[in-house]
Amino acid sequence: MTEPLLGQLSRLGLTNDEARCYATLVSRGGLTASQLCTATGVTRGRIYDVVRGLLSKGVVLETATNVRRFEAVSPPVAVTNLLERRHREDEGLERSAQQVIESLQTSAATGEAPPTLLEVIRHRATLRQRCGQLERAAVEEILFFVRDQGQVAGDLVEESAALRRGVRLRALYESSLLRTPYLETMQRFLASGGEGRHVPVLATRLTVIDERVTMLPLHEATLAAREFTVLVIHHAGMSALAASAFERIWTDACPIPEHSAG
Repeated sequence: MTEPLLGQLSRLGLTNDEARCYATLVSRGGLTASQLCTATGVTRGRIYDVVRGLLSKGVVLETATNVRRFEAVSPPVAVTNLLERRHREDEGLERSAQQVIESLQTSAATGEAPPTLLEVIRHRATLRQRCGQLERAAVEEILFFVRDQGQVAGDLVEESAALRRGVRLRALYESSLLRTPYLETMQRFLASGGEGRHVPVLATRLTVIDERVTMLPLHEATLAAREFTVLVIHHAGMSALAASAFERIWTDACPIPEHSAG
């Protein structure tokens, strides 16, 4: 048996000892508990717990003889049983997660809390959710300083919804993006009613919403990177300063070409 095979069996829901015993039964045929211990190195004190686990997961059968012997269920059936078990576990986990959410929301404090001045976001799913919330709350204008392809989503769902509400959207792009497939997203942004220009270099990625909220990445890794940190700053003065910098750069920026070169 190989380590990759044992790892794959473990991902299907078997423990390391269970995976080793099942693979051994497949290759060796029916064995007693004692023989399994010898073949796999699982201790006698552990072997019956391991076998009970395999029986409960539907990958091993116990034969009716005067000596207890165990045989592997055929791999197609065994893997199907393991997958069905994992699906049931995942469904149970999703239900538990929803119950936790409902319980926490019910017990959440409802009193007046001081306004949040700073949010620190390090998880990609949290960032996507928070970006959507902030863009949906916009009423006047959103300004984007765009330096990489992952900053403004290619589907433009939230951006298009904001434009339909009458929110003005403007984006400053770094010129290097014109030489990437992201140019098509930029052109769709313009076609949907957004405004965009490009400049050779932008100092940082930034998003300013209604001159009251600023979203600022703390380092240069792309938002698709494994690790990143984004600050959401609720400070009108800082947002106004960022908006002023945007206006100065916007004045001298170049229009986005309507069609890709080619």
